[in-house]
Amino acid sequence: MSQHPILDYFSPIRQNIFKCKLCSKEYNSEHTIDALKKHFSRKHYQIWDQIKSPARQSFTTEQQSFELDGLSTSELHILQKALQKKLKTKQPKVKIFAGAIGSGKTTLVKLYEKYLVNKGYVVHRIQEVSLQIPEELEIFYKTKNSLFFQCHIIEKYRKMIKEINHMTDCDYILFDRGPKDIEIFTNVNTTDDKIIEYLNKRQSKITPIVFNDCEEIYVRPEKQVSIERKKLRNRMGETCDDKYLFAVYDEYEKIVKVFYPNHVVFNNNNSLCKNCRELNTELCEDGDCCIKEYYSFFEQHI
Repeated sequence: MSQHPILDYFSPIRQNIFKCKLCSKEYNSEHTIDALKKHFSRKHYQIWDQIKSPARQSFTTEQQSFELDGLSTSELHILQKALQKKLKTKQPKVKIFAGAIGSGKTTLVKLYEKYLVNKGYVVHRIQEVSLQIPEELEIFYKTKNSLFFQCHIIEKYRKMIKEINHMTDCDYILFDRGPKDIEIFTNVNTTDDKIIEYLNKRQSKITPIVFNDCEEIYVRPEKQVSIERKKLRNRMGETCDDKYLFAVYDEYEKIVKVFYPNHVVFNNNNSLCKNCRELNTELCEDGDCCIKEYYSFFEQHI
């Protein structure tokens, strides 16, 4: 009986332990093929689509053998090159988007993601961490307990960056706010020196992002534009007032050059139409929409 092709992607490293060649995830010999399939379908879905294809036609790369259905010689050659590229450890490009509440940062990240995907790139977008922990965010808005909330934010980043540093299955990693932004909200939310010292100490233990190609983008509309956008989006559970929004905006203006000395600025004072804000850019028919400014920025930072 022939070996399942998924096993070609794992190599033994010590007794009863073998490692995924693409991401270094380790498994022991007790794991079943189904467990390995689950790993691939989640972590390496581009190659998994090829592994699970029906066996009809085959070709071989330097490291793997695949059987594919109904492809022409030229198509096989293109796929072979693509798979060889995937099998090599690569360094994704990292883009960190920073900006005050209501700056339009999240919309910019999502539009950039769509632009890259349409160009054929594999993109991993990191949702803003505070939105990944909605229960804790709701408690913070109700209690203003910054120590409680910032500790959860720091711990989330700590675990997340550790995993991200092992990613080799994408071309771009997009951060909707990066770990350095934690300190901005620490400074805004507390004046207690001991709490600030404690949080900064915990934040300093977050593993740095290891990828060399990392660019920081500061999304910077005028202050009043940010306020109006925050009101327009009417995000559920978001109860911060104008005073808090001004404080966050001013803190970014004061510190962004320290945190991100080589950052680029995206001034987005002009408005997107409703279709473009909702990522339906193909439906844009508004002559006053500024989506072309976004595309021009994307082309310069691909």
